Amino acid sequence: MVRGETLGVSSFHGPTSLRYGEHMAALMWWLIPLGATVLALGYAFYRGRPDRPMEGAEGMQTLRAFQDAMERPLPPEEPVDPDELRP
Repeated sequence: MVRGETLGVSSFHGPTSLRYGEHMAALMWWLIPLGATVLALGYAFYRGRPDRPMEGAEGMQTLRAFQDAMERPLPPEEPVDPDELRP
């Protein structure tokens, strides 16, 4: 189709029918923000990934440190006198 040529329905819609070039211009204006949104989502997904340990030994060290912390007893709970908290 040539720019400015009607889409073949001009007799039905009258003189206000859209031309091929106007459709393409609207499509291009929608593709720009849609493309930017897709790129932004891809970047956010890439940056939001959790870090992975570089080696298996490092991951095992971290797991062992967590297990050791879970095995330690909690400090004894001392009763707090509410009168001591007031100035």
